[in-house]
Amino acid sequence: MAFNLLRFYFLSFFIASFSLISCSSSDEFEKPKEIAKAVEKFPKEWFLLTEKEGKRILIEPYEGMNPTFKFEYDLANERMQIHYQANLMQRVWLVQKLIKKENNYTFYLLENGGNTTTRLTYSQTTHPAIGSWQEPSAVFLPYKNAYFVWDKSPFEKQEQQNTAISTQWERGEWLRMKGTIEGKDYSLWAYICVTADVSSPQFQRGVYFYDTFWRDIYLENATDYQNNRAANNDKNKQFEWIIEERAALDAETISGYFKGSVDYDYNFKGVWESAKTNQKLDFLYKEKILPYSLENHIKRFKTSDGSSLCVYYPQITGIENEEVLKDFNETYIKSHVNAWQKEFLAKLDTTGSRNRNCDIEINYNILFANKNLISGLFFIRQGSKRTEYVAFNYDLKKNEVFRLNHLFETEIDKKNPQNSFEARIHSRAKRHVEVESERHQMQFEPYDSLTVLEHYNFLPDNLRLTLYSRSQKRFFPIYIPYKDLRAYIKEREKQIYLELK
Repeated sequence: MAFNLLRFYFLSFFIASFSLISCSSSDEFEKPKEIAKAVEKFPKEWFLLTEKEGKRILIEPYEGMNPTFKFEYDLANERMQIHYQANLMQRVWLVQKLIKKENNYTFYLLENGGNTTTRLTYSQTTHPAIGSWQEPSAVFLPYKNAYFVWDKSPFEKQEQQNTAISTQWERGEWLRMKGTIEGKDYSLWAYICVTADVSSPQFQRGVYFYDTFWRDIYLENATDYQNNRAANNDKNKQFEWIIEERAALDAETISGYFKGSVDYDYNFKGVWESAKTNQKLDFLYKEKILPYSLENHIKRFKTSDGSSLCVYYPQITGIENEEVLKDFNETYIKSHVNAWQKEFLAKLDTTGSRNRNCDIEINYNILFANKNLISGLFFIRQGSKRTEYVAFNYDLKKNEVFRLNHLFETEIDKKNPQNSFEARIHSRAKRHVEVESERHQMQFEPYDSLTVLEHYNFLPDNLRLTLYSRSQKRFFPIYIPYKDLRAYIKEREKQIYLELK
């Protein structure tokens, strides 16, 4: 009896001790201050490692904006959050709960402003700077299992071959051009940037929208910049341009060439040649003058690792309204430039170097412009890789950023949310993805990995959206005709902001 009683007390003590040990090794936190305290010594910023040839490589400084995330305690709103940035996506996730068990952390997240939830678990690897991050639903991470690093210094950085980018240092000016092919008045509107040298203006870059295939066509100078300039100086009243076109911003292959002569009124006439077939078409582009000057500027920086960063950006002149000039040029555009300088930990290069090569380039294209609206797109370039970065739209009439609700009725009908503008956009975008998948025989799904309403541009007849396919690891634009959105469009604003006269 005494033995059994003793055994009972021993078992009770063992169970109680085990329970205490278990409780002490697993802690749960729900209040933001408690969560912030629990992760006080936890690394705050994490960078994705890429697996290549059996090694974990840190792509530095950017290759299409690799995923990073950062823990932040929002003191003003008393909330613990994670700021996530990857490619074009910037998302904020609220930490609702944290379960800490020894060196494992499980974060229960809710997307800020949405209803998406997920569970993110960190565990330590054999390397002290590498963390294994797991997420079954893969709505936060790029994959269900990924390795991130908080200390970048000991890792092999990706050495890229021929990453130097030949840079055109002269300031330029954007022109709006109307084109005809084989004498037919197609709806070909091009926006091109040329150097400001009026005696021999050189083509720099541009873009036009091709209605037949519903896509942007990107234009670049196909000739040696300096030699072509010297040759054109010998001309009398005309000079030659040879322009190569690509069917996508990140396309590696050239689809065709514009070859022809340009006069001082910017009448560009010649022959378009296919790069794949023997097809040749006569073309003529004429300038349709904008009611202001849209200049192309450039700044050169040095990053913390010694790389050169070149940033191109637009500036407006020729408008009487001083507030518009100040707000667009300084407050809006240069705020982006200053943010990128901080993001790359860069300092302005004051050496006056005329080296035409840059390691990293942030450039842009104008997709649409008239007297009331400018719509464009910044992209980042490293080596031959180009990645869409930031879309911008500015209302010159009201002197403010032009947003979707300025052109569309975007309020959600709570009784019929399936009839909302956003629901319509998603359904049309999904259909476009399906069509593109069939056309290219590629799988752009899963659709829920695509960014829809964060980056958009306004074209005369279409709303341009930028999507990111996680499966393809690339961006691609889609175009939704305004006629498909006629139930939501504000006709008066459409006439004011999208006319091409």
